[in-house]
Amino acid sequence: MLHGKNASVDGALKTEDRTKLKAVLGDLYEDGGWQCKRFTEALRHAPEANDLYCTPYEEVNLPPGSWSKGRVVLIGDAAHSSTANGYGTTWGLIGAYVLAGEIGTLLKRDNSSSTAAVMQGARNYETTFRPIATVGHGGRGLPASIASPTSRTGIWILHTVARIVAYLKLEQVGGPSPEAAKWKFPGFPELGKGWSGM
Repeated sequence: MLHGKNASVDGALKTEDRTKLKAVLGDLYEDGGWQCKRFTEALRHAPEANDLYCTPYEEVNLPPGSWSKGRVVLIGDAAHSSTANGYGTTWGLIGAYVLAGEIGTLLKRDNSSSTAAVMQGARNYETTFRPIATVGHGGRGLPASIASPTSRTGIWILHTVARIVAYLKLEQVGGPSPEAAKWKFPGFPELGKGWSGM
């Protein structure tokens, strides 16, 4: 993980040339001590490194009302996620659940046509799910110096705090924010027991 801007890495990412990107990353980390020389050599030459994935930290923040257009609906990272925020899979699954529940409810309760149910259900999904899915937008997370410490002491402190949080199950107390802690997971009782008891 790189903090701040690096013109060489940014340039290599823009070219989409994986060989160039591997060379730039290799040059950047080669003198990092420990096993970095061995790792960067493997990065440059080992066939296992041919599937290298590297991306800038970005946030998808679409304006309200744009998660769907007609019968095309965005869920998960495409609609609302930040790179590596830890919620991509969770929000993707919950978003799909909410979307299916909203569409299913319209089909069952209102006896809507399938096209009308998908289009209105998609709008309902965004109305229901946007407040929680976008609560972390705008970089309200931990500063990089705390989340990714570089000193032995900083790493020890981060690991110790993580152990305490896990042991005391503090992650279950609130959530990523006070807004997230207040959000109620939607149930869809019209669709039967399997939909309302999650």
